[in-house]
Parts: sequence; C-alpha cells; structure tokens
Amino acid sequence: MKQAQGYKTIMEKWVELQQGYELEDSMRKLEVKDICDLYEIWCFIKVKNIVQDVMKELGKDA
Repeated sequence: MKQAQGYKTIMEKWVELQQGYELEDSMRKLEVKDICDLYEIWCFIKVKNIVQDVMKELGKDA
C-alpha cells in the first residue's frame, strides 16, 4: 500500500483526522474559568499591546 498512488494523501488526511479527534478530546477537558481570572488575563494583554504600540512609536521595538 505504501507504493500505491494516493497513499500520501490518504495518510495526510488520516493524520488530520486523528489530530481533530485529539483536539476535540482536549477541548472537552478544558475547565471553566472564573470571570475575574479571564478579565485579569484580558487586561494584561491589553496593557501589553498598549505598551508595545507606544514603544514602536518611540522607535524602540519591544
């Protein structure tokens, strides 16, 4: 089968399918986060982006 035409495509699709199943299993294992924790993470990301933008304006890539 390894030498048959189309084997590579079949294997690539099989790997994609397996990864999809693994991702789905991982998503089921995700836990519910507290809204306070999510807000803190969101604030951190926003502040990081603001500082990064200011540094770029000053000509100092962060």
